[in-house]
Amino acid sequence: MYWSYLLCAVLGYLLCNINVAVLLGKWKGVDIRAVGTNNPGASNVFLSLGPAMGVLVGALDILKTAAAVVIVKLVFPDVLWPDFTPEEYEK
Repeated sequence: MYWSYLLCAVLGYLLCNINVAVLLGKWKGVDIRAVGTNNPGASNVFLSLGPAMGVLVGALDILKTAAAVVIVKLVFPDVLWPDFTPEEYEK
């Protein structure tokens, strides 16, 4: 059972460690860490590469976080969202 917790922690760490802003900046031929505010995030991409790329980076950041939550939900189906019945709330 403990290996499952460790696996989820490692997968979440690796997945959320992917910097989408840096990857999309390299795809566009720009080192996003060297332009604008030097911050590799969605706001700097928005200011440096335009609104479309900034929104895309923000959306992909949200999706990778959601993917980490879904992975944990698949591994531990009863932990995050347990099934409650109304009788349990009345106690």
